[in-house]
Amino acid sequence: MANRPTNIQYSGFPQKIGQNNLVNSTYIVEFASDTKSTDYLNSLVTYCNVSQTNIKQRRQIASRISSFVSFTISGRNDIEVMERVSQMPDIIGIYPVYSIQIPELENTSLELGALDLVNVSSVMSHDLTGVKQVHENLTIFGKGVKVRISR
Repeated sequence: MANRPTNIQYSGFPQKIGQNNLVNSTYIVEFASDTKSTDYLNSLVTYCNVSQTNIKQRRQIASRISSFVSFTISGRNDIEVMERVSQMPDIIGIYPVYSIQIPELENTSLELGALDLVNVSSVMSHDLTGVKQVHENLTIFGKGVKVRISR
């Protein structure tokens, strides 16, 4: 069984981080990798003795490493519910949800003659992935050549 934290924070999150506002009564709960159930929201509802109508699932992500469920609580005191959630044996983290403002898109177009073909290579995939450097510096070309991309 994975190590579980003994003190999980579920309240007192800042109302704003930069331009991002806290989404009230909305949380992401992380489950341990060895959790038996894959119906995470139902596990929460059952353990906390909360009506399914009071918890609305937003997203669920499950992998071999960790699993998460995001949900919004309505019609109840969310601090009371989250206090129960924090006591669940399979919970290893509770996180707030913040709204993120996406930039407004501009609808612009370029005339064919306005395109600077000299600088097009700066956005080509070979430049971004390092393939160009392999071709130029190592002179490795051809089918079956694999290039690993790492940070």
